[in-house]
Amino acid sequence: MDVRFVVIWRVVATRHSPQEVMVGGERRGRRRSPHTADRDLAAALARLKVTTEGERLRVFREYLARTVRIASPLLLEACRPDELDEAVWRLRPGTRWPSSPVSRIMVRGWSAKSAHYGPVTVEAVEAGTGERYAVMDKLALVVGDRSAHMILAVAGLGIRTNDRGGRLLMPRLLDFDERDQLVGAPLDMAVRHPILNDRQYIIAGVESSVQLLQTQVDFLAPPEEWRVPWARRPDMDPF
Repeated sequence: MDVRFVVIWRVVATRHSPQEVMVGGERRGRRRSPHTADRDLAAALARLKVTTEGERLRVFREYLARTVRIASPLLLEACRPDELDEAVWRLRPGTRWPSSPVSRIMVRGWSAKSAHYGPVTVEAVEAGTGERYAVMDKLALVVGDRSAHMILAVAGLGIRTNDRGGRLLMPRLLDFDERDQLVGAPLDMAVRHPILNDRQYIIAGVESSVQLLQTQVDFLAPPEEWRVPWARRPDMDPF
């Protein structure tokens, strides 16, 4: 008998595929179901996300170690021992990093859920009116391309620092004479607060906004040398 073409079907069980088919000596896998394909794709994307985020965090922390050299003295005063370092370890690159170098995280306050430290009850006194604010504050860490700063909120008062010093926002208007008297004076002449009292942070300018019903006080506070914890200790593994 002249047999010109022989097809042998053989089912082979393997560890990787439920069934493989031998066709003319060639091994072919059975097509996956849509459900299995979707599940495999989701798993692959999850693995990719973990890998990408891990590498992004590694580069981000190396970037912080090499670039961040200074911090606002008000930030250093506002944090309890080890509180700032704990927040820096929780810091992650912002969604627009590295095109935008700014990243931030709550040090303490209602949204700092993963922080080891809770809010602090402080008392701030507005010098002009004597009004007292005894509330839990909210403190955010803001890290840029070379420095660490803060956003602090105490009731209606707010302080945001920068490389030059910062800006204090007061929830009331000051008349011309009040504003004029504050220029050149220490910042605690405007507000008494534990991180401001008896410090020589000089007021550089005062403006009131009728629309916002608030007064902004710009002040000078030279930054201090500061490094992220893994840059201060070369033997520390930042990962």
